Amino acid sequence: MGSEMCIRDRGLSTNEKTLTIKWNKITGAYGYRIKRSTDEDGTYKVVKTIKSGNTTSYKDTSVKAGKTYYYTVETMVKTGDNICYSGDSASMEGRTAKKAKIKYAVSNGSNQIEVNWGAVSGAYGYRIKRSTSKNGTYKVVATLKGKNNTTYQDKKLKTAKTYYYKIETINKVNGKKGYSGNSAAVSAKTLKTTSITAVKATGSTSVRLEWKAVDGASGYQIYRSTSKDSGYKKVCLLYTSPSPRDGLLSRMPSSA
Repeated sequence: MGSEMCIRDRGLSTNEKTLTIKWNKITGAYGYRIKRSTDEDGTYKVVKTIKSGNTTSYKDTSVKAGKTYYYTVETMVKTGDNICYSGDSASMEGRTAKKAKIKYAVSNGSNQIEVNWGAVSGAYGYRIKRSTSKNGTYKVVATLKGKNNTTYQDKKLKTAKTYYYKIETINKVNGKKGYSGNSAAVSAKTLKTTSITAVKATGSTSVRLEWKAVDGASGYQIYRSTSKDSGYKKVCLLYTSPSPRDGLLSRMPSSA
């Protein structure tokens, strides 16, 4: 039928329920038939017939998140009232990237926020996106490689400011990267540093500490040392309200 059909790009994940397939244009083509299977050597069924020889891509939106699919493309040529078919191209693999779920985002200093999310099976890595408003523009602030690389420290932020985060899973199939689309947004606010206002002896072996309350704080960690400039160890963790990562902090030792 003239030129050989070739799928140019694998099924690239553009979100967790969409795969995009691209192929080379065939001169004289009337259109193309896209076929799909969940088994490379299995039965391929037509999922789309395109009646345009100039169209060379297709978005498959009937796929499931985190699943592998295989595609072939068949050229159609029209002669009079008859349509002829080229036979299937070589198959190409595509795999949807499943969305990550953010577990928490918490202030980890006056100008730093820690973001943590659950690992996604088959992930090549993750893109961390940030905005200063929930419905604003989210920009990529970091790209992490590795399925289990699921914590990011966002530094050099402004004090006492709220930030919003989204995570996007990256997968990689035959050298091509695909993306899951964004997770749900989670917010965190950087906290101001407090200051101790009083240290009072309440007995021969006890003291009472007082400090300025910090807006937005859900608790405070108290550190102690016998030297002013070094050797501080955590001796207490106090909550003023439920923490977004209670499950983690409740297991931390109360004294060092």
